[in-house]
Amino acid sequence: MAGAKIPPQSKFTQAYKLATQGRDEAACALLLKLAAEFPSHGDTLAMLVAVLCRLGRAQQALYYADRAVAADPSSRVAVSNRANVYMMLDRPEEGRRDMRAALAMEPENLELRCVLANACLMANKHDEALATLEAVKDRLGQHDRAAAAYAGVLQTVGRADEAFRLHGEALLRRPDDPAAAERVLTSAIYATAPSKARIKEAAARYGRLVSQRMPVSRAAHANDPDPERRIRIGFIGPDFREHASMRFFEPLASSYDRARLDVRCYATYQKSSATTERIRAAVDGFVMVEGQAASDLAARIRRDGIDVLVDMAGHTTGHRIDVFHHKPAPIQCTWYGQPVTSGLTGIDYRIVDSITDPPGTEGDNIERLMRIDPCCFAFWPAPGTPEPREAPSQREDSPTRGTITFGSFSNLMKFNDEMFRCWACVLRAVPGSRLVLRHTAMASPGVKKMMIGRMAAAGLGDEAESRVIAADPAANAAAMMPMYHEIDIALDTFPYCGMTTTCEALTMGVPVVTLPVDRSTARYSESILRFMGLPELVARDADDYARIAASLAADASRLAALRSDLRPRLERTVGDARGFAARFEAAMRGAWREWCAAQRQAAEKS
Repeated sequence: MAGAKIPPQSKFTQAYKLATQGRDEAACALLLKLAAEFPSHGDTLAMLVAVLCRLGRAQQALYYADRAVAADPSSRVAVSNRANVYMMLDRPEEGRRDMRAALAMEPENLELRCVLANACLMANKHDEALATLEAVKDRLGQHDRAAAAYAGVLQTVGRADEAFRLHGEALLRRPDDPAAAERVLTSAIYATAPSKARIKEAAARYGRLVSQRMPVSRAAHANDPDPERRIRIGFIGPDFREHASMRFFEPLASSYDRARLDVRCYATYQKSSATTERIRAAVDGFVMVEGQAASDLAARIRRDGIDVLVDMAGHTTGHRIDVFHHKPAPIQCTWYGQPVTSGLTGIDYRIVDSITDPPGTEGDNIERLMRIDPCCFAFWPAPGTPEPREAPSQREDSPTRGTITFGSFSNLMKFNDEMFRCWACVLRAVPGSRLVLRHTAMASPGVKKMMIGRMAAAGLGDEAESRVIAADPAANAAAMMPMYHEIDIALDTFPYCGMTTTCEALTMGVPVVTLPVDRSTARYSESILRFMGLPELVARDADDYARIAASLAADASRLAALRSDLRPRLERTVGDARGFAARFEAAMRGAWREWCAAQRQAAEKS
């Protein structure tokens, strides 16, 4: 940018100070003036892009990012900044293109490799994400973010035990870092190696580090302690949009008793959809709170008079579990987004049931258990879900007529070698059968090859090539549902079982065989199946899992009966939104009465 006009240093410094002080609106106003007067000054444009992104004005940020690249196409900063904006705008292919260009300018820059790997994952290019970081594998111990990114990529392709080990090594290097501790916990949920005690230890460590890093003053709550009044419940999370979790929240949002409950939603992700609008219309209050600081959001929740605050995301992407540390509500719970203990002392209850967390498992948790029996959630299929068809092994027009097709449409993060060995036993027990795997990561040819190779190593050998189909992903959730027409029997994952995928398979008349092991993450499918009156699909061990699957495959009349009966049976039980809403309210009322009684006792003592 030789010859470009440069703004006065005082003005640029002023804008920088405003931005670093968190005064983004003021910084933005000044930077917009500087950008108009000095249109080719790279540092001004770079800071303006960053501030606009923080303000959630990504489309405007892209305009200035384009200007920065046009002014100096050889600027790594300008190109990588634009890549970040593209990813904010859900345009990962363009972000990936720019990040590849930026990395070509500085191939030794590990930070750029992390961002490129993330762009590749967003674009479903898992092969490239893995290769980008494996190219510098020997240097990962010197760069914690790159090591974490590599572990994250491994987890997305079903190598959670490796991810768990790498995150553990990073935590040893940074033992006081809550983010490192959280990554250990997240990978532990998917891995086979850690015990229940180790998972709880990882969660507790995260909670301790949050408390040490974020000391907060928790003022007494002014909520009216009337045990029978209308309870105001706030739900907070990033997924009030077209997301699988809404298949479980929408039944409650559409069915609760407005005379007894006042439901408010705090959406921490700005993007909306038709689902967002249905939920907005169903509840008493709905606000977008993306980007708000934890203390500010907690203060708002407290001002809103929320009696019970419910976490919807656990430690998943976009969560705001940090808000719960401030204790803005008298009662705080975590629901299905957190399948194990959260580790935070600010969360009072985990919402579970007596199958997911049976009596005797209380010690596995930091929180108390709030059991909503017989199942701790309700489920509705996505609008437009088709009716089941006859099983493909029995359908006249099916290319697989006469042979059994097993299937799993689960997230690859839930895959592991122990599970592959079990699935290989199932296929060997049913001659001629095949297994269809389908997930977004299957868009990568290398991931498909990896899955087939792991099934071969698990016991199928050369037969894996012909009997395991790593299928292309569906365009979206709605497009995936008809694909169950080609599946006879669904094989559940373990130790992290299905929840959405289990309900979706059953909706389409496809029976699910599950293996609950010694942790709550493995028992959600069992809860669903037992509620539906199908305990015979719940295995005791790996041998029993293979026996159940093979027995079902051999019983054509049983398969046919299930194909027509599973959907109405699901609708009567797990799909009973009004029944669940009543049980949910009863659980909330019980916790609320207990809190009110404690307030009365405290007042009497004082």
